Amino acid sequence: MDFPNAKFIKALYSDEEVNRMELEFQEKGYTILRNVFERESVKEYKAQLQEAAARVS
Repeated sequence: MDFPNAKFIKALYSDEEVNRMELEFQEKGYTILRNVFERESVKEYKAQLQEAAARVS
């Protein structure tokens, strides 16, 4: 079986984004990491996962 593969965005978060995420984490106990994967690769990744799940069911 081929493992699904989403592509990471190589750009780093800006200092402003890191500060915002750190503050959110301190206030809420969690933060959401945005823009981690290239958008088009996520669609393919999701389709691969759904296909694999359908074969298992």
